[in-house]
Amino acid sequence: MTRADVVPLPQLLGSVRKVLSGRSGLITQPWHPKVNEAIARLIADTDGALFNSVAQLGLVTGIEGEYLSRLVHADTGFTLRDWRRGLRVRAVVQRLIMSTEHVGQIVYDIGYRSHSGMDHEFRRTFGFDPSAFRRLYKSDSRR
Repeated sequence: MTRADVVPLPQLLGSVRKVLSGRSGLITQPWHPKVNEAIARLIADTDGALFNSVAQLGLVTGIEGEYLSRLVHADTGFTLRDWRRGLRVRAVVQRLIMSTEHVGQIVYDIGYRSHSGMDHEFRRTFGFDPSAFRRLYKSDSRR
């Protein structure tokens, strides 16, 4: 990571507040009823235990998985995969801020298959790995 890649702390914390408040593209709107149901089920299943595929989510909502996927994208502008990622990153952020749990335990609890998978998503969202994020957040909150 170069110096130019480092996100300034105020910008990072603004992104965190946005993710935690749900304003990072996860905005509630009057969507198709099946889209509302699918998103609600994803929110309730942030650890990924119930819905590991679009087909599974489609079965529960009573609509074919690929059609549901197209409806979600058309209504929200995000794919089901984007929703899942966003919700998982949000869950990780909350746990990093609210607990002292080891990052590896959080990875397992949230439902990631590997630590590197979560690191990749986290870096993509914030520009830091989860451990660095926790250190930065904790140091800023002490000011």
